[in-house]
Amino acid sequence: MPGVWFWAILVSSISVAISLAIFLIYLVSFRRLKTKFSFALLLLSSAFFIQSCFTVYSYASFSLRFGAQLATPLLILSAIELLGLSTLLWIAKQ
Repeated sequence: MPGVWFWAILVSSISVAISLAIFLIYLVSFRRLKTKFSFALLLLSSAFFIQSCFTVYSYASFSLRFGAQLATPLLILSAIELLGLSTLLWIAKQ
């Protein structure tokens, strides 16, 4: 059975995919509208994407040094982030 680090990395990897989808939605919107607001959304979504990628890298590195005592709260934080990004994706698609 996979450990807590596996689940934390998996949840964060899903966040990477969702943040990329959000970025692509806002990129299409920016190309169509070319407004300051759509550009700001594009920058925000790129920050989410970069942060999610860094989280996956960090968790992979941490998993080599730390145990489940650290992984469990990080998994909870990643799950909350995933919920927020999923909500944002749902809103962006409408």
